[in-house]
Amino acid sequence: MTTAATYDRRSIMTEAWSRTRAFMARNPNGRLVIAFASYLREAWVNEKSRLANVREAQRVAGLTVDQLRAEIDQIENSPTNGGTAPSTVHLRKTLTAKLAEESNAQKRAIIQDTSACVVTFTKADGSRRVMRVSAQHLRHHVKGDQASRSSRIASHTRAYRHTNLLPVWDSEAKAIKSVNLSTVTRIETPEQTHTY
Repeated sequence: MTTAATYDRRSIMTEAWSRTRAFMARNPNGRLVIAFASYLREAWVNEKSRLANVREAQRVAGLTVDQLRAEIDQIENSPTNGGTAPSTVHLRKTLTAKLAEESNAQKRAIIQDTSACVVTFTKADGSRRVMRVSAQHLRHHVKGDQASRSSRIASHTRAYRHTNLLPVWDSEAKAIKSVNLSTVTRIETPEQTHTY
């Protein structure tokens, strides 16, 4: 859930006064009121720009993949804007992130819904790894609610911070391992092979 962005009046005043103090330290004969008024206007402009960026980021985060593509096409086909406009760059980054989320969700579903599969992915050190995994066997080796409080907190924190990592049971090593869904290139299930 996103919250409405508002002006941070405290940071506006802090910025204006700190810049005014610095100016007065450099120019002891300067006019305090004029300097403060000038820096206050600049602080408001900076805050309005920051707020506009936050609101745009919230708006873009709520768009679907198709809506993002349509907006990028509209900007690129506009006679006044090219494909390198800053808004297009931000839209492309958001589109890439959403496509990666969808791809990871699909991979997660395939691995978790099959009794056993072979996953090919790139490890953190750059080497290629082929692992026989069973997401369903993992349930027998995880304590769940019987785990200590610190273990449960660590598990939830890891799941929140590393959404691209999927814990699985490595059938050959007979141990819990993690698969980085972002680097998965192939999933072989008994029914079919998925290549990415």
